Amino acid sequence: MVSKLFMGCDIAQDTFNYCLRDQSQVICQGEVSNSTKAIQKWLKELKQVYQVDVASVIFCMETPD
Repeated sequence: MVSKLFMGCDIAQDTFNYCLRDQSQVICQGEVSNSTKAIQKWLKELKQVYQVDVASVIFCMETPD
């Protein structure tokens, strides 16, 4: 499977910022509370509002120090 969507995430203790883009433009960006409930809601929104198949997205996150 070739992915055409890329998700960059900047993780913090309480929240994380994200930017979802394809090869030419930003699709959506924002901030999510770093909790299970908030992340599940956010993933559901990606599927419903943006028709994103999360399994096909390449996620890029920094490792915690």
